[in-house]
Amino acid sequence: MNYLFFDIECANCFMGKGKICSFGYVLCDEHFNVLEQKDILVNPRSKFHLGKPEENQGIELAYPQKAFLKEPSFDKIYPKIKELLERKDQIVFGHALTNDLNFLQAEFERYKLPTFYIKAYDTQIIYRQLKNAKNDVGLERLCDEYEIEKEALHRSDYDALITMQVLKHMCKEKGCSVEELIKDIPNSYLELKDGVIIKKFNPTSPAKTLLHYAKKIHMDKTIKDEMLYDVVFAMDETLEESDMKRAKKIVNIIRRKGADYTIRIKKCNMFIEVNSDSKKAQKARDILKENEGLFKIINLEELQSMLNVEEEL
Repeated sequence: MNYLFFDIECANCFMGKGKICSFGYVLCDEHFNVLEQKDILVNPRSKFHLGKPEENQGIELAYPQKAFLKEPSFDKIYPKIKELLERKDQIVFGHALTNDLNFLQAEFERYKLPTFYIKAYDTQIIYRQLKNAKNDVGLERLCDEYEIEKEALHRSDYDALITMQVLKHMCKEKGCSVEELIKDIPNSYLELKDGVIIKKFNPTSPAKTLLHYAKKIHMDKTIKDEMLYDVVFAMDETLEESDMKRAKKIVNIIRRKGADYTIRIKKCNMFIEVNSDSKKAQKARDILKENEGLFKIINLEELQSMLNVEEEL
């Protein structure tokens, strides 16, 4: 499996539409050995918005303007970019990927080119989740953190190379492969499909994750309990946030026995209290103060007895 890293620079983003002036990429193998590296310059057919990058104004060019102006326009290099991004047996990465996908889509529209299906992972999202960072982090700061040389920032192929090195460092930090890392952070995956950027993975709360799991479990005729047919369980957040495997085990037995499961406290008639200090447990007690007898609060030992199972829940 190979990995393709790409980065895009634009001459300007007037009217919210990027005019691409370079498409850089690095292709490496699964051991991060570089197989290809190239910066494809593009004539943007538009004005360069030069200014004072240090004041966050305008852009910083890696080459003289004339170097871009003598190159073909985007529609001429479109087949090469399409071929690169659609190669089989590779995983595509970018940093702040949404920006680059938007730049590509803007050029597809400007030159009336057919959009194509792009699947890629965002290393910015991977880093943010790995470090529990509140804000997005740019490549320059990551160079400082991982002690990566900043020889030619804003040169597309070099930024792509830095993106590769950042991913390599993150894998080393976590002690895992690239595939294992992106599996652990599925919301780093993005698609450009039919001109629309799609986040295939929509993170849900642990409670909703558990509810979705419950809906997939059906009554098992070999262990069903008619006494539980009208019982609807809810549970505080303790296990779903700290031990999802155990929470799923409990829900699995509940559903297979013939009972139902909900995340809405007022919809249950049996509330499982794992930790009396949890937010849901406190909320359940507040609800009972106003709605006496709406449901019963039980602990795990009482649940075990009610489900008639020998194994500890």
